[in-house]
Amino acid sequence: MIRKIILLSFLLGFSFCNKEKKNITIVGEAFDAKRSAVVISNEGIFYLDELVSWDKKYYGKKVKVTGKLKIEKNEKRESDTVEMQRIVGEIKIILNAKWDLVE
Repeated sequence: MIRKIILLSFLLGFSFCNKEKKNITIVGEAFDAKRSAVVISNEGIFYLDELVSWDKKYYGKKVKVTGKLKIEKNEKRESDTVEMQRIVGEIKIILNAKWDLVE
């Protein structure tokens, strides 16, 4: 019985983590953050999954980014014994991003 519960929990968690991600297009300014390159727009801050930092051709300029939106939710854990820097709350990540300058 316990094995069935564990398996069911795993499968439910797996299906939750692998929900289909929707396509998104964001227009905003290109900057770098500690985690990765970001686009700051009226809709918020979007992290680019596979880009560590922007090339100087894009940095600080208006860009159009398309890709798949993934939203992570991080909560503060009271059990943490060591202070750590982390983003708490909703994190918007763009997967398989493609970008170009906006004139």
